Amino acid sequence: MTKPIRVNGFAIHSPVHLSPGLWTHPRDRSLEFNTLGYWTDVARLLERGLFETLFIADGIGIHDVYAGDAAAA
Repeated sequence: MTKPIRVNGFAIHSPVHLSPGLWTHPRDRSLEFNTLGYWTDVARLLERGLFETLFIADGIGIHDVYAGDAAAA
């Protein structure tokens, strides 16, 4: 008997992770990340795709992505 494939979603609140420029896509909704509607739509999309889980990555602090200083970012 073969093992089933388990597919997981991944979300990270980051300026860019593995998809640079994706925010330019006409259907991008990433600016809505702080709304309940955004996350319920993500959950429905993953359910429709038969995903097992959604992993939401976190981090301590903020990203210092410009000039090595969080204030400049």
